Amino acid sequence: MTFWFFPFPRLVFMLAPLSYILFNVKIFVSNVDEAIAYTLTYMIVNMMVQNYLFGSVRWPWVSNYTNIARRVFGECNCFGR
Repeated sequence: MTFWFFPFPRLVFMLAPLSYILFNVKIFVSNVDEAIAYTLTYMIVNMMVQNYLFGSVRWPWVSNYTNIARRVFGECNCFGR
Protein backbone atom coordinates (compact mmCIF):
# COMPACT_ATOMS: atom_id res chain seq x y z
CA MET A 1 0.00 0.00 0.00
CA THR A 2 2.82 2.43 0.76
CA PHE A 3 4.05 1.92 -2.81
CA TRP A 4 1.63 4.61 -3.95
CA PHE A 5 3.31 7.27 -1.79
CA PHE A 6 6.46 7.44 -3.94
CA PRO A 7 5.27 10.51 -5.92
CA PHE A 8 5.23 12.81 -2.89
CA PRO A 9 9.02 13.24 -2.54
CA ARG A 10 9.23 13.80 -6.31
CA LEU A 11 6.49 16.40 -6.08
CA VAL A 12 8.39 18.29 -3.37
CA PHE A 13 11.59 18.01 -5.41
CA MET A 14 9.87 19.54 -8.43
CA LEU A 15 7.92 22.25 -6.57
CA ALA A 16 10.79 23.52 -4.39
CA PRO A 17 12.44 25.60 -7.17
CA LEU A 18 9.07 27.01 -8.15
CA SER A 19 8.32 28.06 -4.57
CA TYR A 20 11.70 29.77 -4.39
CA ILE A 21 11.04 31.70 -7.59
CA LEU A 22 7.43 32.69 -6.89
CA PHE A 23 7.36 33.09 -3.10
CA ASN A 24 11.04 33.66 -2.23
CA VAL A 25 11.02 30.62 0.09
CA LYS A 26 14.59 29.78 1.09
CA ILE A 27 14.99 26.13 2.01
CA PHE A 28 18.64 26.55 2.92
CA VAL A 29 20.83 29.62 2.85
CA SER A 30 24.27 29.30 1.26
CA ASN A 31 26.37 30.87 -1.42
CA VAL A 32 26.91 29.42 -4.89
CA ASP A 33 30.26 27.82 -4.05
CA GLU A 34 28.84 25.92 -1.07
CA ALA A 35 25.81 24.75 -3.02
CA ILE A 36 27.92 23.52 -5.95
CA ALA A 37 30.42 21.79 -3.65
CA TYR A 38 27.65 19.97 -1.77
CA THR A 39 25.69 19.04 -4.89
CA LEU A 40 28.64 17.77 -6.89
CA THR A 41 29.98 15.73 -3.98
CA TYR A 42 26.55 14.24 -3.34
CA MET A 43 25.97 13.39 -7.01
CA ILE A 44 29.38 11.79 -7.48
CA VAL A 45 29.13 9.64 -4.36
CA ASN A 46 25.53 8.74 -5.14
CA MET A 47 26.42 7.62 -8.68
CA MET A 48 29.39 5.60 -7.42
CA VAL A 49 27.26 3.77 -4.84
CA GLN A 50 24.43 3.15 -7.31
CA ASN A 51 26.79 1.79 -9.93
CA TYR A 52 28.45 -0.44 -7.36
CA LEU A 53 25.19 -1.83 -6.00
CA PHE A 54 22.99 -1.95 -9.11
CA GLY A 55 25.39 -1.48 -12.03
CA SER A 56 24.59 -4.74 -13.77
CA VAL A 57 20.80 -4.54 -13.50
CA ARG A 58 19.72 -0.91 -13.85
CA TRP A 59 20.72 2.45 -15.27
CA PRO A 60 20.49 5.17 -12.61
CA TRP A 61 19.66 8.12 -14.89
CA VAL A 62 17.02 6.22 -16.86
CA SER A 63 15.51 5.00 -13.61
CA ASN A 64 15.30 8.57 -12.34
CA TYR A 65 13.47 9.73 -15.47
CA THR A 66 10.97 6.87 -15.29
CA ASN A 67 10.32 7.65 -11.61
CA ILE A 68 9.53 11.26 -12.51
CA ALA A 69 7.17 10.08 -15.26
CA ARG A 70 5.47 7.63 -12.87
CA ARG A 71 4.97 10.47 -10.39
CA VAL A 72 2.10 11.79 -12.50
CA PHE A 73 0.27 8.46 -12.49
CA GLY A 74 0.96 7.96 -8.78
CA GLU A 75 -0.51 11.33 -7.92
CA CYS A 76 -3.63 10.50 -9.90
CA ASN A 77 -4.01 7.30 -7.88
CA CYS A 78 -3.35 9.01 -4.55
CA PHE A 79 -5.72 11.91 -5.14
CA GLY A 80 -8.39 9.82 -6.86
CA ARG A 81 -8.51 11.63 -10.19
